[in-house]
Amino acid sequence: MVPLVDRIRFKKRLLPIAETVREEYGIEPLLCVTQAAHESNWGESQLARVADNLFGMTATQSWYDLKKDVYPIGTREYSKFPPEKIRYWNRSGDIISKVSDGNGGSILMVEVDFRKYKNWDESVADWANKIATKERYKQAYYYAKTGDAKDFFASLQAGGWATDPNYALKMMGVYDVVLGLKDEDTQTIV
Repeated sequence: MVPLVDRIRFKKRLLPIAETVREEYGIEPLLCVTQAAHESNWGESQLARVADNLFGMTATQSWYDLKKDVYPIGTREYSKFPPEKIRYWNRSGDIISKVSDGNGGSILMVEVDFRKYKNWDESVADWANKIATKERYKQAYYYAKTGDAKDFFASLQAGGWATDPNYALKMMGVYDVVLGLKDEDTQTIV
């Protein structure tokens, strides 16, 4: 568990960057902070520390075409298919381990190439652009602009942002924590 003081520092550092997302895309900043907090473990994940990747954004063909940097790392993924039915995730040999989830599906450990950014600003800008421009996140973008956290996170999950079947529920828990970190609390941290 990330200590409260580090959560407050994370919010204080990210909030001004998230405000630029509101200016450019109309996305409520606390939704950005919440998803980044969850995906990066409040900026403490290896992916966030080494690659400045706050949202778990994976490298796609367009990323490779631009010859952008990647950071390969193992990640947990969920599948509705049983382990014996899964041969690979994205490419042959990328599954490190797979076990049954007890409900007919699988929990996998997969090596994936993630996008590597120069800084948090670049990570946030890429995230916002993806939310605003990808057809599968059209509903999520609508709710991001209205500030409706519950429907935003549910729409992200429905759009395929994460494979975790409880993603939206977990996001709401983090959102409540982010809301509880009051602005006056962040001003007392140097």
